[in-house]
Amino acid sequence: MKFLLGGLLIILAAVMMNLINGNWQFASLGVFMDAPSMLFMILSLSGVIVASGNWKLFVKAKKALFKKVCPLTHEERESAITLFKTLRKSSIYAGLIGSLIGILLMLGNLYDIEILAANLALSLLCLYYAFFINLVFFNPAIATLQKRNANE
Repeated sequence: MKFLLGGLLIILAAVMMNLINGNWQFASLGVFMDAPSMLFMILSLSGVIVASGNWKLFVKAKKALFKKVCPLTHEERESAITLFKTLRKSSIYAGLIGSLIGILLMLGNLYDIEILAANLALSLLCLYYAFFINLVFFNPAIATLQKRNANE
């Protein structure tokens, strides 16, 4: 429930930012959606999970976060906390790498000056997604698991 509330509050903040800037149309929220950037972030973080060898633990911990009674043992919760902390760090690095790739692609198209600003905005979306994932999923997941360890 907290995850959904956090996500809704961040989306509400984006809507309010548009309204405060005088843009009363919700079509401008589409600038926050870019399939290649999202796919890059998802594949990068999935690669980290697979490389760490904790895919099953990630799935089990993700399911346990939404249950009242945690089915994870103390050791599994500690491992899941470590995994989520690793993913939190990795998402920022993946966002930086995605932004650098976007900037390089943007600089490769300098002859078309009309689309320069749009390409710059798209190159920064990987960083936006990295921080969004951290705020909405990884930070609350770590806090929830640490709270459950403390209550045990």
